[in-house]
Amino acid sequence: MNSFLETVKRVPEACHRVLCIDDDPVDAKLLHRALKHLPDFHVEFIHVQNSELAHQILLEDPTDFVFLDYFLAGETGLEILSFIREKGYEGPVIMVTGQDSQKTAADLISAGADDYIPKSDLNNSTLGRAIRKGQTEYARRRVEAQYHVLLRELREAKEVLETDNAALKEQKKMAQRFVDHVSHEFRTPLAVIKDFSLIIRDELLGDVNDEQREYLNTIATRVDDLTIMVDDMLDLSKIEAGMLGIQRRACEVEEIVKQVKRTLELKAAVTNVTLEFTLPPSLPTVFCDSEKASRTLINLAVNAIKFVGDSGKVKIWAKSDPQRGHVELGVTDNGPGITAEAKQFIFERFEQVGDMVSQENVKGFGLGLSIAQELVTMNLGQLHVESELGEGSTFSFHIPENDPLKIVEHFMTTTAIAIPDADALTLVHIDLDAEAGDFLSASSSADFLRHQIRRNDLLICFDDESWLLIAATSEAGIGEILQRVQVSRESFNKSRPGSPLPKINHQVLCSLPAGEVSQLMRVVQGIIQRKAAA
Repeated sequence: MNSFLETVKRVPEACHRVLCIDDDPVDAKLLHRALKHLPDFHVEFIHVQNSELAHQILLEDPTDFVFLDYFLAGETGLEILSFIREKGYEGPVIMVTGQDSQKTAADLISAGADDYIPKSDLNNSTLGRAIRKGQTEYARRRVEAQYHVLLRELREAKEVLETDNAALKEQKKMAQRFVDHVSHEFRTPLAVIKDFSLIIRDELLGDVNDEQREYLNTIATRVDDLTIMVDDMLDLSKIEAGMLGIQRRACEVEEIVKQVKRTLELKAAVTNVTLEFTLPPSLPTVFCDSEKASRTLINLAVNAIKFVGDSGKVKIWAKSDPQRGHVELGVTDNGPGITAEAKQFIFERFEQVGDMVSQENVKGFGLGLSIAQELVTMNLGQLHVESELGEGSTFSFHIPENDPLKIVEHFMTTTAIAIPDADALTLVHIDLDAEAGDFLSASSSADFLRHQIRRNDLLICFDDESWLLIAATSEAGIGEILQRVQVSRESFNKSRPGSPLPKINHQVLCSLPAGEVSQLMRVVQGIIQRKAAA
C-alpha cells in the first residue's frame, strides 16, 4: 500500500472524505475499519504520517473530517492541530489518543479540537458521537463566522448611513434656506409691482383712461399668474424636501372662498370670463388648513379660466354632504374638456392640460393640478375630475366637517393609509396645566402644537386646553416626538415676550395597527364620549 496515503474506492452517495494523521499504519487501519462499520457513513479514507503531507492535502482539496493522533514521531498532535487551524482549516478535527484524562481532554478542546477519543474506546458509539459533535461544532463556527461578517458589514453600513444622513440633513437645511431666500426674493418684488399698478389703476396718483386701466389690470393679473407659479415651485420644493407643514383647524368655507374671490375676479375680468360663485347658506364648519384650501381653489379656478377662453364661464361652488361628513368645493367650466386618456395623467407633475386638448397658447409649468392634489390630501380630502371632450370639466375636492369622528375617518381613509412604513398609530391625550392662565396662552399653545406636529399626524382640538394627537408611529417611537415638543416649547419660551407658554402634559392612551380603521374609530368614539361626560 502506498506509504503516502491509503485511499478506498469512492462511494457515489453521501461520501465523507476523512484525513487520518497518524504515524502508525496499524492504528490508521483500525480507525478505517471502524469508520466503515458506521451505519450510513460512506468514507473516502486518506492516511498521512506527518503535518507536511496533511497540509498539502488540506490545501489542495479540504476533507470533511480530520482524525489526528495525539503522539507522532518528531511532533505532537497539538502542534499539528495548531498548524492546520492557523492555515485556515475550519472543519471538524477529532483527536485520537492513548491517554484518557480530563486534563488531556481540556487541553485538546482548548487547542481547537472538536472532540477526542481514547484508542482503547474506538467503537461505533464513540465514533458516531465524535462525528456528530464535530459536525455541530463546525456548523456553529460557520454560523459565528457569518455572524461576524454580517456584524462588520452592518457596522460599515451604519457608518455609511450616518454619513449620508448627516449630508442629507445639511442638504435639507440648505434647501430650507434656498426656499426662504427664493420666497423673499420673488414674492416681495411681485407684491410691489402689483401694489403700485393698483395704486395707479385706482387713480390715487391721478386720472387714468379706460385703455390705461385695462393695461394696469393686465399687469396685476399677470403678476398674480407669476405669483401662483412661484408658489407652485416653492410648494413643490417644500414637498420634495418634506418641509411643507400643515396647520389644520376649524374654518368656515365662506372665509376660504373670500380669500381667493378678488384675485379670481381680476383674472376673469382680464380674459372676459364670466365668474360665478354659488355657496348655499349655513354650510357646516370644516377642519382644514385654510391657506392650503384656498391655494387649491385658486389653482383649480385659474386653470379653468385659462382654458375656457374669451367669453367662457366658470362656476365656483360648494355643497354639504352630511352623510359622508364633508363639504365639497368645486370648479365647473364650459371649456374644451379633457379626454378619458388625458385624465389618467392630469395630476402628474409637469403635465399640462393645454397639451392634452391641443391648446398650445396656454403656458405654465404643469404643476398646478399636481400641487392641488398634494394640498387636498394634506387637508384629509380627495381631488376628483369629471370631464368629456367638448363638454367642459368639473374639478372638485372635499374637506371634512369639524367633527372629531368625521375627521378621524377622513384621516384614516386619505392620509394614514398612505404613510410610508407606518406600522402603528399612537393616540395621545394632550392638555395644559390646570393653573395655566388665560385664553391667549391657550390659543398660543394650540398654534404652537399645530406647528409641531408632522404632516402625517393628526391633532384634534377638544376644547381650548385639550387635544387628541394621533401620531403615525409606534408607542415606542412617540417618546421622541413628545420630547421634541417639550424641547421646542422651552426654546420658544426663551424668546417669547410676555408670559411663557404653560406646561404641556400628555398621556399615551394606546397604540393600534395602522390598518385597524374600525378599532381606531371605536377607541376615538370612547374618548369623545368620556370627554363629553367629564
